[in-house]
Amino acid sequence: MRIDEVHRLILLGVNKTQTGYLSPPEIDDFFNRAQRAEFADLLGIPGTQDQKGYARVRKIHRDLAPFRVSAISDSDAGGLVSTPTELEYLIAVMANDNTPIDICTESQLAYRLTSNLIPINASFPAAEETDTGFQIYPKEQYTDVKYWYLATPTNVEYVHTVAGRTIIYDDAASTHPQWKGAALERVINRAIELAGEYLQSQYTAEKSAAKTQRGL
Repeated sequence: MRIDEVHRLILLGVNKTQTGYLSPPEIDDFFNRAQRAEFADLLGIPGTQDQKGYARVRKIHRDLAPFRVSAISDSDAGGLVSTPTELEYLIAVMANDNTPIDICTESQLAYRLTSNLIPINASFPAAEETDTGFQIYPKEQYTDVKYWYLATPTNVEYVHTVAGRTIIYDDAASTHPQWKGAALERVINRAIELAGEYLQSQYTAEKSAAKTQRGL
């Protein structure tokens, strides 16, 4: 769906219960806030039992598919791979010989490093996420490391110019939603709710200011 259609649906939904003016940048902001909330709800909280499991739940897998990205990188001499800042959740890692690299939590890594049953070695490597990417064990250089991740949703932008009182929409220059199907509908509904709350607060503030001016 194009961003102009998203704007139309949000305005239509808001105008059913509220009155007031929303500028294109304000509508963009409500949508971007809504999509961040939807993304977070689908993903859960990484590293906790609230993590819903992108790969384990088919519906979530489908909803988050537009944000799935694959990449290939070399590590430094100590096995550290730097990843893009857009990386939100690391799904899987694989060495260049197609050996899977387990992504471990701190406790899992501590166990693996001292385990005789499933030790970390070239045949059974492991990785731990860092602030800038992930660290592969054994700590050595790796080339052409393949990894898959979920990227942060791109902010939408309704690009336009104003001629008099007419808004002229530029579809080619605009940034459109990545969401599809039912997931997009949920994001739009979230945006409508946020926009409605904003307009209601504006209306309440205006009424309060008017009473103050009248000395009521």
